[in-house]
Amino acid sequence: MDSSLAVDSINVAKKEGNIDIHDDSTWKQQKSRREKNKSRNRPRGQTNQDRTLLIALLVLAVVTITQVVMVERFFVSTETPVVSHDIQYIKNTALNGRTEDAGSTTEGGLSGIINRAASASSAASVSILREPVDIVAEVLQRDVPLDVKENLPSREEVVKLYGATPRILGLETCQAFRDTVKQQDAFIAPAGMFNTGTNLIYEYLEQNCNLPDKVRVHGIVSRGMRFQVPWGKHAPASWRLNHFAKDAPKSIDQTAFLPIVAIKDPFTWMQSMCRHGYAAFWPHSKQHCPNLVPMYPYEEQNKFGEVNTDSVKVGLKYDAYSQDRIIYDSLAHLWNEWYAEWLNVTHFPFLVVRFEDLLFHAEAVITEVCHCGGGVMEPFSMRKGKLDDSQGFQYIEDSAKGGQKIHEGSSGFATAITKVGEKIRMEQYTEEDMEFAKKVLRKDIMEVFHYTMPSSL
Repeated sequence: MDSSLAVDSINVAKKEGNIDIHDDSTWKQQKSRREKNKSRNRPRGQTNQDRTLLIALLVLAVVTITQVVMVERFFVSTETPVVSHDIQYIKNTALNGRTEDAGSTTEGGLSGIINRAASASSAASVSILREPVDIVAEVLQRDVPLDVKENLPSREEVVKLYGATPRILGLETCQAFRDTVKQQDAFIAPAGMFNTGTNLIYEYLEQNCNLPDKVRVHGIVSRGMRFQVPWGKHAPASWRLNHFAKDAPKSIDQTAFLPIVAIKDPFTWMQSMCRHGYAAFWPHSKQHCPNLVPMYPYEEQNKFGEVNTDSVKVGLKYDAYSQDRIIYDSLAHLWNEWYAEWLNVTHFPFLVVRFEDLLFHAEAVITEVCHCGGGVMEPFSMRKGKLDDSQGFQYIEDSAKGGQKIHEGSSGFATAITKVGEKIRMEQYTEEDMEFAKKVLRKDIMEVFHYTMPSSL
């Protein structure tokens, strides 16, 4: 290009104000002016949308932070500081369960089971607010499948199998718990073998019971009910103070928990285990379960590296993160040993409640449990987000297992009632399995909880 033409082009651009060949900053200034002009020319609606989006994001952030704080408060607000201890921080030394001669709250061991049954019988004096016949009558009025209605037990059948009143073992230990544990520090939580109603206990307590001092100190979000005891609700009683369940805070005071142990008729319980074995494993099939006595070769060759022809052994891993497992001689032996260990406990308070009473006497049982831990019956309204005693007792009529995949097929309220009737109670047992169960099951434990032995198939 001719140099004179280049100079003329630059002069023209300079004259029109497009560039300044003497100042490099002119480019930046012009760019800034252009950006401002774009901002001024942006449609007002778009600016408002941006502002609204920003506000929404800020609100979402505040809500999220608030929820995190509330959840954290629910889990740790009543925890004690982490301190050095060989196994577990023990605040309530009278309830530590460490020695055989201190802090005893009940008559000793299995030798006292029958005598302790008197306390279970004393629960018969509880005001029974709903008789078994009322529950069955109500179910009959509902729109439930015909096959379910046909299998509902009669009132006479329910009374014959489980008695006319609820049975609660351990009511004599309630005062010791209330006297030893400050209510603002206390918790009530379920324990029990798989398929015994532990989730149902939690749901009933969560919706109907609260510890007033705890609510006063920590707010409505912490009413004192927990999903499980901190050592694991399915773990043996001996794991208390020796183990923490997954996600359980390591600093929590295990002695501040009142365990509510659920027990179920062993004959219906073994059938439930066939449907959902959870952490228990043994060779079984739909063709033969409950299978206490081997019938097929695969049952004789169990998973524990040995041939067994006397009974079908059951393995159980209480801790999913451990390779340790406990081998029981059969499902019946598992039921015996798990509950015998709890009934041997004499040095900390706990209650044992029957699954069947959660069906037929829920209000009476939950009221006793709530009062035992120092609580009051005051239903919580999810809709209102506050305590509301005008609602009355809140019944749980659907499966309390939350619909997780592992709980598929869990019983609804009406179906659960049919499964405790005599007809379905024994329908899956062979003559050999029934005779084995009658021989093995602990008769003393059965008698305490009014569980009857079948006469014949």
